[in-house]
Amino acid sequence: MQNKSQKNFDASRDRSLPVFGVGVAFIDESSIVPVPSHELDKAIQEIRLIVSNLAPPRKELHVVPIENICSSNSSDGRDRLKSLLDVVSDATGKEDLLLHLRMLSLQKIASENGYNRLVLGSCTSRIACHVISATVKGQGYSLPADMQYVDARWETPIVLPLRDCLAQELNILCQLDGLKTVELLKGSCAGINGLVSSFVTLLQEENPSRECTIVRTAGKLTPFHFNRIPENNDSNVLSATRRRQKRYNLKPNESISSESFCPICNSPLNKSDLLRLSNLGSCQTSSDSFGAACCSSCHFQILPKDPSSMENFYTLLPQPLIARAKHSSYGNLSLLRIPENNDSNVLSATRRRQKRYNLKPNESISSESFCPICNSPLNKSDLLRLSNLGSCQTSSDSFGAACCSSCHFQILPKDPSSMENFYTLLPQPLIARAKHSSYGNLSLLREQIQDCLISDSEDES
Repeated sequence: MQNKSQKNFDASRDRSLPVFGVGVAFIDESSIVPVPSHELDKAIQEIRLIVSNLAPPRKELHVVPIENICSSNSSDGRDRLKSLLDVVSDATGKEDLLLHLRMLSLQKIASENGYNRLVLGSCTSRIACHVISATVKGQGYSLPADMQYVDARWETPIVLPLRDCLAQELNILCQLDGLKTVELLKGSCAGINGLVSSFVTLLQEENPSRECTIVRTAGKLTPFHFNRIPENNDSNVLSATRRRQKRYNLKPNESISSESFCPICNSPLNKSDLLRLSNLGSCQTSSDSFGAACCSSCHFQILPKDPSSMENFYTLLPQPLIARAKHSSYGNLSLLRIPENNDSNVLSATRRRQKRYNLKPNESISSESFCPICNSPLNKSDLLRLSNLGSCQTSSDSFGAACCSSCHFQILPKDPSSMENFYTLLPQPLIARAKHSSYGNLSLLREQIQDCLISDSEDES
């Protein structure tokens, strides 16, 4: 990346403008993780020194406290974030919620500073741990979305250039090239994530190829439609730039995602999560609607079970999460999948590429909805749980009903009062993501539920 940024003629045929600029972001989580202030200051100074010594052009460093996602006021944001995490009783749920908030913070930095790609350092070792932990949490449906080179379901698409590199290989490379590194300042991992990390490390010690085998096996899963970057047809963009992007981009008529997403984790929702959405129209509060839009995993791990805790959790959610929930439109589900293109003017090769992801004309209604916490796709069992959503009396109940099973089990509090408190503490972005979902046209979801029930009965017969 440094060479591409410095020597633009290596990547640009016309050589007229720089190909890209690079910035570095550091999310300060000291308000959550108990780290001595002098150690944190030392780590930030080391990061500043490393970034300043990188090859030209100059890279800007963005150091942002994670509590800024909850409130622009530092002290108020810190209190809201602590209250929000305190509502989540499950240790794994707290870790996952903090991970989702960290991603929101990175997206906010990218949006405010004009970056159009978010490059993460996730390597094979970390992805291998995620494969196993996601499977344990019941996030198998959305797993392919998290391990591809490109993830365009976010406002700023995510790229994983180190996907095929082991952590040990990267450490050796840094030592050989004299690159200085900084150890992560994090607390103890007492949940599933920590256990899985220790387990994978033990496997890697016994057989150095285990991590690669895990990722390679999971890589056989079919990726989602958003695991490619939409084509940029802006006339202001240089033709050379568009040519470089063409290989990995979608055609304009392929750029509509075929999935709905959880407002918390942004994972695609499966059929079960969609079925849970069928009674969303009866939700009496915003927290109920938010919970109903979440995937099963966030339901099980993050969302409080107690209605009062859920209401409190919802009020504490960051605005970006609430906005993301609001932005999901479930009223016009036919727009979420692309009808098959039979236009004779379209090249046959294009139609063949589209065929894998497209639906027949009579299948144009999307079968996916997403958990409002982790954004994982809801499966059939999650959707079936939504059939009783009309009996929800509070917003926190509805919010919990819309979450996936994994979030239910690991994140949501079991006690009604704790659930209500959890809901009121949710960052506004999570609440907004659930609120933005348009559930006025519920007949489509009920038809999907009926179809699922019919298909199940046919399978049994």
